[in-house]
Amino acid sequence: MKKPRFLFTFPLAVFASLLFAVSSLRAEESAAAVDESAPAVTPVAEAAEVVAESAATVAPEGTMVGAVEGFLAKLAERGVGFEGQADFSALYECIARVADPAARVLDAGAVEHFQNERKGLDFYPGLTLTVSNATPVVVGVSGSATNGVLVGDQVLSIGGASVTNVTLGGAWSLLRGHEAGLVELVLERGGAWVTGSVERVLSARPVVELSEVWPRQIGYAKVSGLVEGADSGKAIVGLLREWAAAGLAGGVLDLRGADGGDVESAVAVASPFAAPGALLFSMKDREWKDLADYEAREGEPISLPLMVLVDGQTSGAAELVAVAAEDRLRGVLVIGQETAGDPGIRDVVPLEDGQGLYIATRQLVSGGGAVYDGHAGVAPTVLISGRGDSLGFEPEPGPDRRAKLAEEATDRALRDRVRGDAALQRAVDVLLGLKALNIGVGSVLSGD
Repeated sequence: MKKPRFLFTFPLAVFASLLFAVSSLRAEESAAAVDESAPAVTPVAEAAEVVAESAATVAPEGTMVGAVEGFLAKLAERGVGFEGQADFSALYECIARVADPAARVLDAGAVEHFQNERKGLDFYPGLTLTVSNATPVVVGVSGSATNGVLVGDQVLSIGGASVTNVTLGGAWSLLRGHEAGLVELVLERGGAWVTGSVERVLSARPVVELSEVWPRQIGYAKVSGLVEGADSGKAIVGLLREWAAAGLAGGVLDLRGADGGDVESAVAVASPFAAPGALLFSMKDREWKDLADYEAREGEPISLPLMVLVDGQTSGAAELVAVAAEDRLRGVLVIGQETAGDPGIRDVVPLEDGQGLYIATRQLVSGGGAVYDGHAGVAPTVLISGRGDSLGFEPEPGPDRRAKLAEEATDRALRDRVRGDAALQRAVDVLLGLKALNIGVGSVLSGD
C-alpha cells in the first residue's frame, strides 16, 4: 500500500505555525489548569515552551500524524481546547505548506472560480483595449453590456482607480473580476471627460485578447490563456505563422497574467521553435514516478524571432510555454519577472463544505532537467524589475515645429505602444537590435 505523502518528520517551524493558526480559533479555558497565583505567561513565551516540549517528545523518525497528535496533547495539558465545529482550514493549510509553500485552502467561491478559469471562463467585459502613450484605449466594443463606451475612447479610470501610466495587463486586472457586476469608467473623448460603464458577464475569454502589428514591423499579441476546447494552440500558432509569412522583424507574445490548463496547446505553441521529437518537459508525481513526457511535434518551423513576456501571474499552460522556451526553443527569449511556479502541477483537493485545498500534486521537469515543484517559478533570461522609463506621457510637438519627418512619426508611434512598460520596451529593443544588425531570422533560429 502506498504510504501517505505527509508521513515525514515534522519540522520545528511548522509547530510554531500550527500554534499561531489554531490560537486564532476560540480557545476554551480550563480552570483546573490555571494557577491564578502564578505570574502571567505571555503568548510568545507559552508558544516557545510548547514548541520546545513538543520537539523533545517527538522522535526524529516520527510521522506527521504523530507530530500533530503530540502537539495537540501539549496544548490540551495547558487547557487549550477547540469547539466541535471549529474551522480547521488554517490547520490544513499549515500542514499542506510543508510540502508546497504556495498551498492554500479555497472557499467554495474560489473553487468555482478556479474551475471556471481552467475552462477559459471568466467574468469578462465586452471590451477590447490597447495602450497608447501610457493610457488604455478602447479598440473594440461587443455585446450589450457596455454603456456609453465608444471605440477610440481613452480610459482614465476603472472602478475609481486611475489607469493612466499603466500596462495593458494592469488595466485588464481591474476590468475582470470573480463575480458579475457593473464597473464604472471615466473616459476622455474629443478632449472632454465622459462616464461610461461595462458589465462583467461570465463568458468564454478570447484566447488572443489583442493582436496588432506595430511600426517597424513588430507583431504583438496579448494572450489570456491556453484552455481546453478553445483551440488555443492553433489560434496562437496561426497568428505567429501569419507574422512570419508577412516578413515581420519579430513578434512579442505577451503571456503576463495568462493561465489555462491545456497542456497540448502549450506543446503546439512550442513545437515550431524546437527540433521535432525534442523533449519539451515531463510530468512526474510527488514520488518521482513518470506520468507523461511531452515532445515537440513534427511540422513546419516558424522563422520568427519571438519575445515571450511573463510575470508572477503567468501560470498553468501559459507557464509551460515559458518552461520550454527557457532551454529548448530556438529564436525565443523569455523576458519579464519570475512566473507563478504552477506550470500545471497543482490541483484542488476537495474538502468539506465545498472548500478545496490548492496544492501541488505533481512535479514538472523541463527538457534541460530543471525541476518545478511549486517552490519557484521560471526565471526569465532577461529579468525585469522596474516599470520602464520615468516619462509616462509624451506631449505632441509644439506649434513652432514646421514639419515632422515620417521617421519621427514612426518612432513616436512605437514609443507610444511601449511607454511605461519595461518588459515590453526591452522586447522591442531586442527585436530592433536584431534588425539593425541585419541578423536574419535564419541565423537566430539556427543559433549561428
